[in-house]
Amino acid sequence: MANATRLLIKNGTLIDGSGGGPVPNRLLVVEGNRITLVGETDGSMRPETPDDTVIDAMGKFILPGLIDAHCHPLSLVRGTDGSNLLPSSEFASLAEFAIRGGHQRPAARDRATDR
Repeated sequence: MANATRLLIKNGTLIDGSGGGPVPNRLLVVEGNRITLVGETDGSMRPETPDDTVIDAMGKFILPGLIDAHCHPLSLVRGTDGSNLLPSSEFASLAEFAIRGGHQRPAARDRATDR
């Protein structure tokens, strides 16, 4: 894969999910479907070619390996026996939240000014 077309994401701030802080001015190289290099943008890799796709991520973040963390909280309110695990007032609040598309309801003082 030495001469494969690569995706080069350069100059971005890397957040790798390891618990360390963000690292500015990083380079991420993807060949095929694999990340093959994460490092500094100091020229330590094979030179760019016209076949490479280059993204300048200056002022942006590079986040390799994200996880799909979406969930369905309303499916968690019933026990395996079908019993209700939340008091009805909590369930009603969750249901209202979901119906609004996950947006918080404005506080009463804010609703008064919405008219």
